[in-house]
Amino acid sequence: ATVAYCGGGGTFKRALPSEQEAFRARIGKPYIMLVGRRGLYKNAQALYQAWGLWPGAAYHALLAVGGEEELPQDAAFARAYPDSWRHVTLSDADLTAAYSGALALVYPSIVEGFGLPAVEAMACGSPVICGETMREVCGEAGIYCDVFRPASIVQALETAANPAVRIEHVLKGYEQAARFTWAKMAETVASVIRSVAA
Repeated sequence: ATVAYCGGGGTFKRALPSEQEAFRARIGKPYIMLVGRRGLYKNAQALYQAWGLWPGAAYHALLAVGGEEELPQDAAFARAYPDSWRHVTLSDADLTAAYSGALALVYPSIVEGFGLPAVEAMACGSPVICGETMREVCGEAGIYCDVFRPASIVQALETAANPAVRIEHVLKGYEQAARFTWAKMAETVASVIRSVAA
């Protein structure tokens, strides 16, 4: 078997500071990101539970990009934290600005086929908070936690908020994201086809 990893790292790059500031002004406060669907194995409920334990929740928004506009757990979260919840659908340009200006992308999936948002976020300079299931994609750049324990997610959020530690994950994230390009994926697939056809 030959693994042809997905791309993403070569498609996204860090937005300009002015673009980040413009996007942050739209949200109205610093923010954490969730991207894509949030039900079942995506395990967003763990972050909602952690939100109530995290001191930083008082001055951050939770920005849900894409996915379902309303889920039962989302609605409960929104009622409990009415000033935190934001749901948006973004263009690629706005998504790049969103990643670039985020405190972190939280990706608490229990299992993943790959995890493109993690690569996109790293390419834009956003730390990724995730479980061990994402280590193959995030490598040393990930901020790892036990995605079944809200207190562990809180600890990861505190790590992302620490400037000295955060920059290490950002720099490692740039390197890690560069490993995943569509050109590399295409070449891997092409090389397998050539070897089989020979």
